[in-house]
Amino acid sequence: MRNLRVKSVVYYEHIDNDYILMHQHLSYECVFYITGKGILSADGEKYEFKAPCATIVSPKINHDELDIEGSNVFIVIFDCEDFPFTFKKYDLTNEAFKEYYTIFSKMQEYERGHSIYSNNIINHYFSIFLLSLLQEDNNIETQEYDTTFLKRIKTFIKENYSQKIDYNFLANSIGYSYHRLRHKFVELTGVALNKYLNNFRLDKAKILLQDTNKNLSQIGIECGFASDVYFATAFKKHFNLTPMEYRNEVKNTYRYGITSMKKEIPKLFIDTDLGGDCDDALAIALANIAHNNKQAILDTIIHVTTFPYGVGCVKVINDYYGNKIDIGSYQNKEFLNEEKFNIFVEKTCQKYNVSLKNNDVENSITLLRRKLAMANDYSITYVSIGTFNNISDLIDSKGDDISALTGKE
Repeated sequence: MRNLRVKSVVYYEHIDNDYILMHQHLSYECVFYITGKGILSADGEKYEFKAPCATIVSPKINHDELDIEGSNVFIVIFDCEDFPFTFKKYDLTNEAFKEYYTIFSKMQEYERGHSIYSNNIINHYFSIFLLSLLQEDNNIETQEYDTTFLKRIKTFIKENYSQKIDYNFLANSIGYSYHRLRHKFVELTGVALNKYLNNFRLDKAKILLQDTNKNLSQIGIECGFASDVYFATAFKKHFNLTPMEYRNEVKNTYRYGITSMKKEIPKLFIDTDLGGDCDDALAIALANIAHNNKQAILDTIIHVTTFPYGVGCVKVINDYYGNKIDIGSYQNKEFLNEEKFNIFVEKTCQKYNVSLKNNDVENSITLLRRKLAMANDYSITYVSIGTFNNISDLIDSKGDDISALTGKE
């Protein structure tokens, strides 16, 4: 690494639900995770992390972090000239972790020692670490091309996010059709272009909410949202807090740049083959109870057999607990529709005089694609009780009017 210079090495411990506010540095930041897991965002993209791992973020890149489980970390602030990525996360093997942990421990030891040679030794150790990580990246020429492609798109968005983005102009400027640009971006990042733009705008809004006294209307306009209502709705959907609730939360910062965020209530999708027995009925009942106690949000239930009374029985359980939950049914081909497997659901529908049948509700794959297209990353807990037909068909689904993304994407 050319002109590598480590500026500081710090060991830090985060507790559960620590939230590190959106921020940026004038130098590179490397975080080496010894323990912990959580979610972080950088440059408009979101990533899950679980120790052992390491992340490197470039200067002037906005990023934040939510530690779902408290983490022990080494943080290194450094300068260099030729690190090829704006953000990179490296998952580490146990063997690599042990080797790197020794390196970081030595760096901290020399940081505290204040020898006249300490800086040179620290720089040497850290260069070994960085070069070792970079050796793991294969096809570096292809990656450099892809990095240039992403950099041009992200730079365009950074310079124009406060107004309506002309994607056709962007595509033409780099020699792509809009269709190819959109799919190439998803291929490289795993995020749709519009979703990246929305994430970027929301991250900018976070900074303005925490660092300024501007009113919500000003912030919404500056971040490119068409109206106050759209801004508030998008923010609430993404962070599970309104803009004002977020502003009030960060006022409770108890260490510099760190606050404790409310634990997000899980949103449940239940995939059930409820038929001739009652174990699935109990699971759906417990999910309804958790919903009523605000321990979870029971959002969607899909049924995976084609016996006509399955969804009706699901409705009976939901109605008993006073909940109106979206229901979908498997309609792609006949599956487990023999009467001997479905006596329980048929008798239940007859007893409670419910006539709802599988063909009366939305196709399960269509419902899943519609719901997931609107959902934020990492916001859904999918519980499958039975066979995986719905999941398999969802993965095999093609892009459509609901979303251009395939099921795998």
